[in-house]
Amino acid sequence: MTYQEFKDYMVDNIKTYLPEKYQDAQVEISEVEKNNGLKLDGLAVRLPEQNMCPNIYLNQFYQDYEAGRDVEDILQNIAEIREMNDVSKKVEVEQLLGYDNIKDSIIFRVIGAKQNEGRLQNMPHRIEKDMALIYQALVQTTEDRLVTAQITNDMMDRLGVNENTLHEIAMINTQREFPMSFQPMEEVLKSVLRKDFMGINLDELSDDDDTKEFLETLFQEGMEEMKENEAPLYVLSNEQKMNGAAVLFYPEVQEEIAKQMGGDYFVLPSSIHEVLILRDDGTGDYQELKDLVNDVNETQVEPEEVLTGEVYCYDQESKQLMFASEKAERSQAVEKSEEKPSIMDTLKAKKEEAMQSISAPMGKMKAAEMEI
Repeated sequence: MTYQEFKDYMVDNIKTYLPEKYQDAQVEISEVEKNNGLKLDGLAVRLPEQNMCPNIYLNQFYQDYEAGRDVEDILQNIAEIREMNDVSKKVEVEQLLGYDNIKDSIIFRVIGAKQNEGRLQNMPHRIEKDMALIYQALVQTTEDRLVTAQITNDMMDRLGVNENTLHEIAMINTQREFPMSFQPMEEVLKSVLRKDFMGINLDELSDDDDTKEFLETLFQEGMEEMKENEAPLYVLSNEQKMNGAAVLFYPEVQEEIAKQMGGDYFVLPSSIHEVLILRDDGTGDYQELKDLVNDVNETQVEPEEVLTGEVYCYDQESKQLMFASEKAERSQAVEKSEEKPSIMDTLKAKKEEAMQSISAPMGKMKAAEMEI
């Protein structure tokens, strides 16, 4: 099947794999522009009583089909996703256009400014370096799902507010709904790896399991070895690990991190979900860090989850977040001004001074001659 035939097949057959209540549902595919200009084809199965439903993106499923996955298995998977992500309540459009109705649900997230230049023209935002803070309204949240409505320029006008108002209320709401998480990379990795150590979730093992003590010992030894070779990195995100890069712009967070790190630090944008913090002890190479960020962006991060390819540095003295390249240039300028002049520099300066003393009177003479 071609991709178009694949999409048509999904539309024509998805109801067969869904419960009876979906038989009167409207099924359609629309192009959805995601973060960083990524455009995907979203399959929507909307019940008559719903005006919102999840988009299930077909692009990856078609790649799976081309790789040999059975089309019936794909349809079953899509049906399961639709069932798990059912928006149980009807969202009235009028509610989204009333500021008093949604003011407590307005949050912000951070995306790359350059990659989303076109989208940003149609939505209120605030630029921070090469990142943009955008605003959304929380429609529904559960432990494993987040449904939001993007606040556009038109929606902001209908709400009767400006960007400053959105920013102020979003700061309050986002901190409440998505509390800050700041952990050593070691602890984050430990939490993740425990859930899939040798294909086993260690936390699910019973204390009576004979292999638990052995696996726990093996796991701890592995973590100790990793700790010895690991750079002193910290992960800044929110407790949900979703759109957590926004935490960097919570009030006073940047200053508090400087206190905990004992001075200046680098900020490496790992993705829209988190940033990495590395203490700047004066030995870090800005270009190497930038190359690392871009390599990770290209090989490890989904295209729509890339934040930026820059590296930032927080300067504790000035209390400013700047591009690391700016600080590198400043440091080079200071180092250059503090360097003692070499013998060649001294000779060059003396030569220039001598030439100036000779050329000055010659200039006056020529001027005088022209006046006659």
